[in-house]
Amino acid sequence: MTTEIFPDIDSLIIGHVTRDLVSDGRGQVLGGTASYAATVSAVLGRRVGVLTSASADLDLGELTGVAGSVCIPAAHTTTFENRYGRAGREQILHARACEIGPPHVPRSWQHVSLVHIGPVCDECDPELVAFFHGRSFVGLTPQGWMRSVAVGKPVAAKPWLEAERLLPLASAVVLSI
Repeated sequence: MTTEIFPDIDSLIIGHVTRDLVSDGRGQVLGGTASYAATVSAVLGRRVGVLTSASADLDLGELTGVAGSVCIPAAHTTTFENRYGRAGREQILHARACEIGPPHVPRSWQHVSLVHIGPVCDECDPELVAFFHGRSFVGLTPQGWMRSVAVGKPVAAKPWLEAERLLPLASAVVLSI
């Protein structure tokens, strides 16, 4: 694991910070639930830590106000390309970083008051929910558990097989179309 900063935190965001390819002239931007949730939480005054996985060239310093991050080294950063057309958005997965599970959670972050688990491509081990249940307020944004993903292919919907087991363990769940 690569530790950028390792302070005392009160909110932990878990999931891939992604590299999103955009066609508006910027080339790429940080994306993913972890990126957005961490930035919003920091703006709301939380001391935020991010547990993610990415390649060494991803600059997590771009996450506004984030107090600390732990990045599991990967050969690639999860990279999506969003294509917009008449039928709406088509999302293509170009690369995927490593999975994230309970063994990756630093000991000093295991009793944080708020945990937000936000997979984007099935990267978060569902056991993370059980791991934090009873220790923390556990928020879920489960979109990544409801996506069929394969490198080079469009993202498609799939059933969330763990929903019945995990929903009773969650303190809050965020869903959107």
